[in-house]
Amino acid sequence: MKSKVIDLKRIKIGIAAVLIVILTAVTFSPIVAEEDVEDVELDVLTEPEVLTLEKAIELAMEKNFDVKIAEVEKEEALYSREKVLELAKLDFATGNYDVDLGAELAKIQKEYLKILSNSVYDLQLLGVELDVKSTYAGLIHARNNLELAEKYLEQAEQSYEFMNKRFELGQVANSDVLEAESEVAAKKSELIEAQLAFSHSMMDLNMLMNEDLQKDWIIKEEISARNLEVPELSELQMYMLENHPSLVRAEMAYKIAESTYEITSGFYPENVHVRREAEHSFKKAPYQYDSAKLSQEKSLIQAYQNLDSITQGIEALEKSVELINESYRSAQLRMELGFITSHTLNEIALTQQRMEVNLINMQRNYQLAVAQLEAVSGYTFLDQEIEE
Repeated sequence: MKSKVIDLKRIKIGIAAVLIVILTAVTFSPIVAEEDVEDVELDVLTEPEVLTLEKAIELAMEKNFDVKIAEVEKEEALYSREKVLELAKLDFATGNYDVDLGAELAKIQKEYLKILSNSVYDLQLLGVELDVKSTYAGLIHARNNLELAEKYLEQAEQSYEFMNKRFELGQVANSDVLEAESEVAAKKSELIEAQLAFSHSMMDLNMLMNEDLQKDWIIKEEISARNLEVPELSELQMYMLENHPSLVRAEMAYKIAESTYEITSGFYPENVHVRREAEHSFKKAPYQYDSAKLSQEKSLIQAYQNLDSITQGIEALEKSVELINESYRSAQLRMELGFITSHTLNEIALTQQRMEVNLINMQRNYQLAVAQLEAVSGYTFLDQEIEE
């Protein structure tokens, strides 16, 4: 009987021990899980990186899909060139006019084809770079709009608070308070719109760089027309004519047409279709080359004049904005002293907002004009502050 009692006690003790182990595991396992989650959160919640225009272009050149497609197309063109080089090694006549003609053309045109494929590739990269610069300009514009929206909301809230105090003192009517309150609501709505616009601009840039669409960056760059060193138009024209990929491509197309006609003339008489086609392409090539040069020069002059005009406009607007901001600060003090009404202050505020919005629009146009001029000329301008 005693042994049975002892066995029951042992069983109860064993069950209790198991329960203690289970409860201990259940109690401590959430703590470990929470610590793991905290570690993961610490890894994820890192400070966003600073994104400069140069870094955005660098990331796009590494990851952008259009760049990758251009690289594949370039490799395909180089592979085709390898076949041409094989023909160029033939030092004997096969008896087949087409094969022999191809071999002679390959000997002359092998370098032309290499330069042509590189110029096509460089032109595609210029297009991607222009997209990145334009989108980055749009992002800065959206950021500046967001900062203005925050500023105008703060001004509206200060005005509303001041109106409430004056209403309590019996200095203004209830309608003035309601007007100030509605202005706060309007500015809150504008702030939400500015936040959405900034998020969309960030997503557009991330898409070009092939980054996570939701990735955040710190944008610190400011736009100033005084920092950029733009060469003279004549210098840009000279550089463009010698280096721009579109003109290099046009020049190579002309040389290929010229050499094709010269060699084909030695293989076929005038009445053969192959020779007539080569002659037609050769006679047409100079017009195509001249047309490409004139079109590029026209685009360059237009881009240069556009940048010059915007530069003058942005400098004038910056001075005007400085004056209107000083006028607004002065008007605030005068209204607090009772020298002017809230209506007069609101009119000055509207003028201030309109001029500041015009300025950031002009700043965006300036950055777009710089990007366009760089794309048309193939020349990269230096920022004087960065250069120093």
